[in-house]
Amino acid sequence: MDRSYRCPTHPLMILSFVRRLIFVLLLPVVRGILNYGLSGTLSNLLIWETVLAVVILIISFARWRRFKLSADDEFFYVDSGVLFTRETQVRLSRISCVYIERQPFTSIFGAVKVSIDTDAGGVKESDFTFFVSARQVDPLCAALKTVTPKNRIYLCSTGQIALMS
Repeated sequence: MDRSYRCPTHPLMILSFVRRLIFVLLLPVVRGILNYGLSGTLSNLLIWETVLAVVILIISFARWRRFKLSADDEFFYVDSGVLFTRETQVRLSRISCVYIERQPFTSIFGAVKVSIDTDAGGVKESDFTFFVSARQVDPLCAALKTVTPKNRIYLCSTGQIALMS
């Protein structure tokens, strides 16, 4: 099985992996740092919370390094997982829609959010969502054989436009 196209993902994928755990990471550590600043004592709880936050960031980094995108003439592949690996393959003919979102926050880092849908996926959620470098969008679209420059979609909320203007 020769995978003729391989696409590296953008480091912003780390933030997407940590997004669900942001309250576990930041709030206890910030609270502990504020407590340390006010009282001057370093608690064991702060040390354990900081260790937990570092471990979660390391696991997220490992997930990002293991998240691989590739394609050949017939299939699109997504390899993911650290301890429990998963390889998903989708026929290129089954891909129904590819969304390319250039958001102001991600464009600061040179990243683009790509969502791939198939007919078998859920209604309100994409089958695959990942960040790639802006330079990788055109080769990815060519490998998927579904998106041409004429039918690209750029999404940006009104709040993001107001924030950036």
